[in-house]
Amino acid sequence: MQSIADYIDADDSPRFHGAEDNFYQSQTPPRHSANQMLFLTGELRQIKGITENIYQRLIPYVCVLPTSELSINLNMLTENDIPLFRALFLNNITGC
Repeated sequence: MQSIADYIDADDSPRFHGAEDNFYQSQTPPRHSANQMLFLTGELRQIKGITENIYQRLIPYVCVLPTSELSINLNMLTENDIPLFRALFLNNITGC
């Protein structure tokens, strides 16, 4: 998780177990961290520590939204979505 946070944050300071450009520049081929939200789920494969096994286990639960604005159609939510919806609001909603 630290590597994912470092990959999308705008700073150059790696977290403990994280990685910034200095790590990615030493890889073959050299690359940069995104320093922005992900556009494609496949970008996860570029992140330090994300093996193919981890990627395959994560991908059913990943949705990439390259924006910080969240739009949810409440009419499309099912009963199974309630725990995820509550998690978005850190359980600060009632009546669900």
